[in-house]
Amino acid sequence: MRAVAALLGAMLAVAPGVAPNALGATPAYAGDTLARVRAQGVLRCGAVERPGIAEAPPSGGVVGIAVDICRAVGVAVLGPRGRVSFRLYETTQEFDAVRTWQDDLAFLTGGEIAEQNLGAYVLPGPTIALDQMAVMVPDSSPVQSLGGLSGQTVCMMTASEAQRAMEAATASRHLSIVRLMFQEDVEMLDAYNAGSCGAVAGGETYLAEMRLTPGVRRLVSRLL
Repeated sequence: MRAVAALLGAMLAVAPGVAPNALGATPAYAGDTLARVRAQGVLRCGAVERPGIAEAPPSGGVVGIAVDICRAVGVAVLGPRGRVSFRLYETTQEFDAVRTWQDDLAFLTGGEIAEQNLGAYVLPGPTIALDQMAVMVPDSSPVQSLGGLSGQTVCMMTASEAQRAMEAATASRHLSIVRLMFQEDVEMLDAYNAGSCGAVAGGETYLAEMRLTPGVRRLVSRLL
């Protein structure tokens, strides 16, 4: 999975230093947004919550690489006194901030853009981080590589990039696995910690976050 800074079309000409490969944005469109951002004195950014990229700590607010980049762009566009705001996307309704151009800069993966049908509303910018697909197993598992997953029950989120990557990997290696599919993150975490599946597939940052919640069994896990 390649995490990209998906700059809304109107912002591309505003911050060419951030997206030099995207200077083909319609100048009038970009100019309108630049004028709006400067008039409001605030740059609005957003991202899906992801460890290290954009996450909400217990102390409040949002922190991460995406937040730092948002602030840097805000200074470039508005000067040192300019303000920035940052929101996290989770529900379809929250992604409406991208569809209606409420946000000027969004940090999204290609999968998120496709799943939320945002292609008509964003122009991809540069890659800011790589979140590769991976498989996690309990530390006590005898599985040492993808080849050892044959016959194992693997937890995955339905219609996710992890599922697509796992399907491709098992097909190319002629592996037979048992799929345990979920639509809720919490449900999959509970199932994995309870031992209902021998492995779980997801982005490396996503799996790293799962490891921080080992459940009552204090499960210790590792990435293949």
